[in-house]
Amino acid sequence: MWSRWLWLVTIPFAAAAQGNDCPLERQVSLVIQSGPAPSLPGQPVHFTAFVAPVAGTADPTGTIQLFDGTNSLGTFPVVVGQASTVETFYSAGAREINAIYSGDFNYCGAYAAYGQPVDRLTPSVALSSSAAAVPYGAPLTLIAKVTPDPPAGVAAPAGPMQFFEGTTLLGTVTLNNGTAMFTISNLDAGSHQITATLVGDPNWYSVRSTPLAQGINRAVTATVLAAAAGASQVTLTATVTAAAPSTAVPAGSVQFTDTTAGTVLGTTALAASAASIMVSNAAIALTAGHPISATYSGGSNFIASTSNAVEIPGVANAAGAVSTNYAADEIVSLFGTNLSLTPMPLPGVPPLPTTLGGTSVTITDSAGTARQAGLYLVSAQQINFVVPSDSVTGPATITVATAGVIPLRVNLAAVAPGIFGPSAQILRVAADGSQTLETVTASTPIAIGSGTVYLVLYGTGIRNRSSLAGVTATIGTASLPVAYAGAQGQFPGLDQVNVLLPATLAGAGKVNVTLTADGQVSNPLVLNFQ
Repeated sequence: MWSRWLWLVTIPFAAAAQGNDCPLERQVSLVIQSGPAPSLPGQPVHFTAFVAPVAGTADPTGTIQLFDGTNSLGTFPVVVGQASTVETFYSAGAREINAIYSGDFNYCGAYAAYGQPVDRLTPSVALSSSAAAVPYGAPLTLIAKVTPDPPAGVAAPAGPMQFFEGTTLLGTVTLNNGTAMFTISNLDAGSHQITATLVGDPNWYSVRSTPLAQGINRAVTATVLAAAAGASQVTLTATVTAAAPSTAVPAGSVQFTDTTAGTVLGTTALAASAASIMVSNAAIALTAGHPISATYSGGSNFIASTSNAVEIPGVANAAGAVSTNYAADEIVSLFGTNLSLTPMPLPGVPPLPTTLGGTSVTITDSAGTARQAGLYLVSAQQINFVVPSDSVTGPATITVATAGVIPLRVNLAAVAPGIFGPSAQILRVAADGSQTLETVTASTPIAIGSGTVYLVLYGTGIRNRSSLAGVTATIGTASLPVAYAGAQGQFPGLDQVNVLLPATLAGAGKVNVTLTADGQVSNPLVLNFQ
């Protein structure tokens, strides 16, 4: 191959042309040929200039100068009427090749021009992705690779690379060593046809890849339900998140359901991954002991999900009286379905333990003081505990240390009487001071008889009465004072009330027995007086 040397031509091309003063026998024809034509950047091109006499017979000699425009490609000797060289062009475009024949003793000089097209290179773009399918909201990297490598001396494609879905432009990325990487995370769930287009430049044509079938799956979601007790309502909050690697924020609605009764407590839209409803204490009372769950509706980009169950336990004093008030030193029962994971039997008393089988109950009173309650029993369906004796009256929160059990809001009062049933005791005191004790129920006829007869009732929530006079017993239509109303003394939280029975109760039949302590009325107990 001839070396390429460049210099500026100082003689105008027109000065070398054959003029009218050149006789015919000295004239020549000058023709330039090339191969290939067109050529490509970086591809060697073979140029040959042919000098042929118009009328003479001798072979022309001398030299031929070749120019690319005005840039010299070199001076080459004419041998057997021709001169040749090989040149490489490193940029695309139309090249004007000029040839000047020097002439010799037999022939005049001559000039010829030739157009050499240098076409742009045609690359290929191969498109791939980081995964055949990803969840909605997960980062997906599209990788466009340009081939082949540019010929030596030719600049690589400048790009940029554009990524499309159909006619929609997804993004534009600069090339780095022939590769463009574009990360996207907002393609909707479904099948997508993605293409990559290399934007052309003066040396390279613009080309588009074959379509890439890209799958986007609906994102898996998780719904977590929590609850917070307020003064007059419980707030249920469901938090819905997409499972990694998705970082999308789910949209849609959440339905809160009492799964036992099948009752929908409310439905609301998600906002910033959370949905909340407030359920009044009156409505909550209807769901006491029932698991509550939250169901996320899902959508075109998200799979539906159902939360963990939470439970609002029912509450009553241990005697069975359902009330809005509970008292310090009162035995209280919580009932539900998943109150404790480890059932424990009735412990020996006293004192009562504050933890059984990993379960504890905490009472936070109106002064903000939290105290653990003594426990009689823990099981999945029931917990019996004693309200701490120094709890302050007013609004209080009962919290069970078991996941999924919603804290309860109650009111602590001085008294909240309840009577244990279905049995009571009759204490008979004879004239000689001897005593007999009988256990009676609604089916046991009670004879008043002679001597002194007391009705002994057992209950809870009574001992903190303002005075003994503040406690009365109602038997049928008779309102009777009590001889004793206070702690039973053997079992924590258990109270005892002694009532002197008048002879007028004889023949009263089956009647209700209730206690009133400082205006608060207990649940009834049925007894039968003959």
